[in-house]
Amino acid sequence: MVTIAIATTLSLAFLLTKENMYTSEILLIPIKKDSSGNVLQGLSGQFGGLANLAGVNLGVTDDNEGIIAKQTLTSRAFLVELIRGNHLEPLVYAADGFRNGIVVFDESLYDTANEKWNSEKLDGKDTPTDTDLYEKITSFYSVVENPENGTLRLSFEHVSPVFARDFLSLVFSEINKKMRVRALDRSESRLDYLTRESASSTAASVRQVLAQLIESEVNKRVLIDTEPNYSFDIVDPAFIPEEKSSPMRALILILMLAGTSVLFLAYCGLSFLFKEYSK
Repeated sequence: MVTIAIATTLSLAFLLTKENMYTSEILLIPIKKDSSGNVLQGLSGQFGGLANLAGVNLGVTDDNEGIIAKQTLTSRAFLVELIRGNHLEPLVYAADGFRNGIVVFDESLYDTANEKWNSEKLDGKDTPTDTDLYEKITSFYSVVENPENGTLRLSFEHVSPVFARDFLSLVFSEINKKMRVRALDRSESRLDYLTRESASSTAASVRQVLAQLIESEVNKRVLIDTEPNYSFDIVDPAFIPEEKSSPMRALILILMLAGTSVLFLAYCGLSFLFKEYSK
């Protein structure tokens, strides 16, 4: 009984030192775009040979754009850029609690008054590395795709329920912004190429193909510029969680007590058998 009491006390002390964690979620759905694929396919059948002579590939579409957007959500480059670009390093790497609506930081790791990191805690580094930040953020952040309808459920756990919500909202904003910029850059490159080819071509039929491609690309750029959300739309927005998601103190305590009780009974049984054998 003494052993169980000691184990219970130690378990309670350990659990009380663990900070509450809160998990927020956001449900996204990929946006299907009316790309220029159908236009290109039609032009390919009509003018494919002429376009190939001019060096224009009519079969190139953006079918992989949705896949790229999904993979970007969990990519190292995207997450680290998001953290550093919004100065979230302390919130991601040094947050230690949440008191009266304010995030409390581990002062032994990050000096909030001087906004400086303790290099001794970072193996001599002045700030957490990209690897440090990526490993930390991915231990609390996840993206799960529903194969039936293609929706993506993003979740993020943090000591601050407010930051848990804000981080997911920021991810949604930044992924749309990043993919929009990527699409505009690619569209600009295509327009430059098509314009140069049109200026240098002497064949009227080829110039006709290029003119239609340029018109299609211009229309596509208008859509890119005017769409409120480029790659994903919100099905269910991020929220401020009211209940903690971890630690599950009651369950952990029960498991600890059960384990301690089993060990104690095993010890008593072995002691009894040893005494009987000694006689």
